[in-house]
Amino acid sequence: MANTYFPNGIETTDLVITGTTNSGTLTVTGAATVSKITSAFVNNVISVDCTDNVTLNTAQKLAGVIIISASGTSKTLILGMDVGRIVVIKNAGSNSVTVKNVTGDTGVTATTVKTAVFLTTSGEPLKITADV
Repeated sequence: MANTYFPNGIETTDLVITGTTNSGTLTVTGAATVSKITSAFVNNVISVDCTDNVTLNTAQKLAGVIIISASGTSKTLILGMDVGRIVVIKNAGSNSVTVKNVTGDTGVTATTVKTAVFLTTSGEPLKITADV
């Protein structure tokens, strides 16, 4: 069994995620504790225009999948989500976007025309998958 250790102390064992950003299957082999996954994660796919800097509103923070488009350069998406949330972010735009959980974060890049899974923390969001 392979373990993956993240800088904030989170450990996963044999975590496999398959499917697309709009549907798919989550398969966990081994012991797992999953929290804060609601029907909104499964059913709530939102699109966000990052032509300007954007902070998600209360309803948008429930999304499990966020598809962003960015025609502007050097733009920021502030999630403002509870710590421990997992969110899939697909950047369908022509420019990369900096993703932060709160304003003071340095941020993590959502690469142009790529999708990644992010985990919100009390600091920077963690990109827990490679860009695909």
